[in-house]
Amino acid sequence: MAAQALIAGQTVVQLALAAAGGTGSETFRRTAPVPALLLVGSAVAFLVWFMACRTNAELLAPGSQRYTERRTLWGFLVPVLWWIPVRAALDVRDASGSTRGTGLILAWWAAFVAKTLGSAVVEGTTPTDGGFSPYDLVVGVLATVLAIMVIRRITAVVDAATGAGRAGRSPAARPAA
Repeated sequence: MAAQALIAGQTVVQLALAAAGGTGSETFRRTAPVPALLLVGSAVAFLVWFMACRTNAELLAPGSQRYTERRTLWGFLVPVLWWIPVRAALDVRDASGSTRGTGLILAWWAAFVAKTLGSAVVEGTTPTDGGFSPYDLVVGVLATVLAIMVIRRITAVVDAATGAGRAGRSPAARPAA
């Protein structure tokens, strides 16, 4: 839940700042640390959730994960390794016994990469431009919606595989927020 809330909150703040005039606005100058903190917080919460799901997947199906925990984490942090997280997400899904959601996981990953790298390629902008271009905003909303859907899907399949519902998750089967 925390990852979903922080991801959504970061996007809402980005949209509000864009409506207020972006990096050149007084609102941005007054609140500059807020979007940065939300971005870092949402990334950390997502990674904690994902790594917990990856650990649970290994418990569900020992040896089913292609990548070690360390390599999976580095896959999110180092752009040249960005094929690892999408494959790790598919491995987590597969370990739960599900085969559904491949398109969703691939769409989420494409939107994440498009949001992270797309502005520089599509518009020639840099991260210092603040992410307030129409491209950044549209792809950011899409990436947010897809990330939340992936969180819900993977959490649901892991819960189903462990026989745990929201209220009845065992500590070993509970993905972190």
